[in-house]
Amino acid sequence: GILPSETFKAIGGGAHNLGENVTAGEGMLCEIVLTVVLVLTVLMAAVDPQTKSNLAPLAIGFAVFVDILAGISVTGASMNPARSFGPAVVVSNVSSDFWKYHYIYWVGPLIGAIVAAVWYRCNAPHRHTMFFTEPATVYQVEDITFTSSSMQRPTSSRGVIAAD
Repeated sequence: GILPSETFKAIGGGAHNLGENVTAGEGMLCEIVLTVVLVLTVLMAAVDPQTKSNLAPLAIGFAVFVDILAGISVTGASMNPARSFGPAVVVSNVSSDFWKYHYIYWVGPLIGAIVAAVWYRCNAPHRHTMFFTEPATVYQVEDITFTSSSMQRPTSSRGVIAAD
């Protein structure tokens, strides 16, 4: 292999685990907060057409950097279930201890992403135009003539048409 087995075991194979004296609740809260920061940054810098920027990759990279600095000693700063799952599978033959709190790395980011998305939908400055659909444009229609193959004489109608 690339690493001697002693070194591989010492670093845990890259698998995430809770830090020393960190409870499951603290780990879960940490993963939720880290994911909220990351998802809000992605939403504001790269997704929302009214706020996205060409500097989005820099903003997202900075958010990941800050998240890692804040959470590395608590949970390993996963923010991504796949990032935690792969190494846990690889090191599972070395130690089964990595599976004890593995749910934190799935549930925490999921809750964090939901919290960030709901918060952004409810608190974005332009939230009235983005909650679930754009408001419809209404046009006043004066006279429309309808003809039908079953009817020989045209009829007129007045009304309002809504369009996107």
